[in-house]
Amino acid sequence: MGVFRLLTNFYENTGNLNRLFSKSFLTFAVAMKKYVKYLGLPLVYAGVLLLAISYVARTTSNLLLFTGLGCIVAGIIGYVYSVRHTSKY
Repeated sequence: MGVFRLLTNFYENTGNLNRLFSKSFLTFAVAMKKYVKYLGLPLVYAGVLLLAISYVARTTSNLLLFTGLGCIVAGIIGYVYSVRHTSKY
């Protein structure tokens, strides 16, 4: 019932859109805070998979290549960050 009421109030009052997005973003950020330390290696794997897909499909799209590269770089940074903060040294 709460979702239905939220959707009906959304159409009546345009200010609810900003509150809805800010509340959902904060909820998402709090929920992801405990899982962000596990995203390093899966991002690297996803980046390698994207690069392999672009090679097999023989695409010439730079967007796919840069997305794969971005995933790999973000994954390496995330992995190093998580290892550094879980280590005692």
